[in-house]
Amino acid sequence: MNLAIAAAKSSQHKTRVGAVVAKSGRVLAIKPNRFKNNPLNAPPLRCSVHAEVAALRSCGTNARGATVYVARVGGYDLQQLAKPCTHCSAYIVKAGVKRAVWTTAEGMEQSRAGELV
Repeated sequence: MNLAIAAAKSSQHKTRVGAVVAKSGRVLAIKPNRFKNNPLNAPPLRCSVHAEVAALRSCGTNARGATVYVARVGGYDLQQLAKPCTHCSAYIVKAGVKRAVWTTAEGMEQSRAGELV
């Protein structure tokens, strides 16, 4: 989870989220959420790639059976709720991820990936 928090801290988004995909003790991907295009040229409704989707895309089919860790940090780098959204939850299930773990203001929560949707 510490790697996901570090990825979130590296995000240049207002809502800073990071994701890590791990399997069999190996880290497969570490990604923060990011803008689809240059933020200086983005329209007022800035389009972004969610950290979970970015991390899973970089894993390809290796994500099957993995665990995805999702972290969100706010002001003063405090942890916030990072439960995957409906779109990301569906992407996690489709990728064959076994388990999802996310930060909350109180610590962490987890779920079997199939229970997200």
